[in-house]
Order: sequence, then structure tokens, then C-alpha cells
Amino acid sequence: MRSRPRPPARRYPPRPGHLALWHGFEPALGLSILSVLLGLGLFLLTVRTGWDRRPRILRFTAADVYFAVMRGVDRLSVFTTTLTQRGSLPVYVGTIFIVVVAAEITALLATDVERLNLSLWHNQTQLVAAPIMIVAGIFAVMARKRYTGVVLVSVTGLGMVALFATSGAPDLALTQVLVETVTLVAFALVLRRLPARLGEHNASVSRIPRAILGGSWA
Repeated sequence: MRSRPRPPARRYPPRPGHLALWHGFEPALGLSILSVLLGLGLFLLTVRTGWDRRPRILRFTAADVYFAVMRGVDRLSVFTTTLTQRGSLPVYVGTIFIVVVAAEITALLATDVERLNLSLWHNQTQLVAAPIMIVAGIFAVMARKRYTGVVLVSVTGLGMVALFATSGAPDLALTQVLVETVTLVAFALVLRRLPARLGEHNASVSRIPRAILGGSWA
């Protein structure tokens, strides 16, 4: 029968620390002394042979290499910003979702299979709240009126309140209630100045990739 591996805390027990001004002659001290002696030897050799007064073999210096690398980093950052910072909310939210989903999948694949403990639900509240949240999310995507979409999104937020409250996180539940209330009030005030029906301003973004991304996030 194969024995289960010990937890990391038992596998590597803590060792008492030790502070001292002098630890004796150790390899780190020897390497430091060797580096200093090599530097002094190279300096004396260049002064005696006149290498410091001869023309440089290379036409660039370390400072030139540094500034060239920094210019490359700046150009790469401008190129990356041009691709990612387009002023499109679907692109921003999609990028965040893709990074989170990829990180979660990577952590799941890197975890020892024997230590996984998967279950469909942890308490009975999830059996009630999760279907309501799923249905509200589907109808929110299909909504044609702005106020209807806001109310359906708030339903999913209130479902998260129930999940937080029953999972031992009352602080998160209270925060979620405040966020949903303030968001709903703010939307209600803003929607008075917007058309009642939703437009097709996101028609350029394909629905299939958005559906796949939303399903993987769920």
C-alpha cells in the first residue's frame, strides 16, 4: 500500500536561526575575497600595460547597452499598450477573465490528484442560489432593456451574498450587499438619461467567444 506524502510543514521542520558578526572562513567569504583580488589585479594590469589609454575594441559601452535595452523595453510597452488598451470594455473584461481562468486551470493541473476533494455542492443554499444566479445571468445576456439587465445582474450579486453568508464569510456578504445597493441606485439614476433599449454597440465582438469565455468563468 502506497503511503501518502507528508505535509510540507512536517517534511521540512523549522530550524532555529543564528545571528553572528563572524561565521568563520566559509565559501561565501572566500568568493568575496577572490572577487576583490581579481578586480585589483585587473586594475593594476591595465595601468601598468597602458590598456586604459588605448582605443576601445568595442564601439559601445555598458551604458550604451543599458540605454538600448531600456529603449527596447519602452517600445515593447508602447506596442503592448496599443494592443491591450484600446478603450474597449469587452476587451478589458475578457482579458481579466482569460488570465483568471488560465491561472485557475494551471493551479488545478499542477495540484496532486490524490489531494483533490471535488464536490458538486457544500451546503443546501448553493442548490437554491446557484440555479437562480445561472438563470438570471442567461436572461441578463438576452435582455433588450437596460433596466431589466441591471435588475437581473443585481439578482446574481444577491445570490453571491447568500453564498458568502452561508460559507462563513459574513464580511464579504455585507460588502456585497453594499456594493449591489449602491450599484443599483447609481444605475437607476444614470439610466434616466439613457435610451430604454440596449443598442448594438458591441456587435463587433462575436457572441460565440463571449459565450465560451462566460461558460469557462462560471
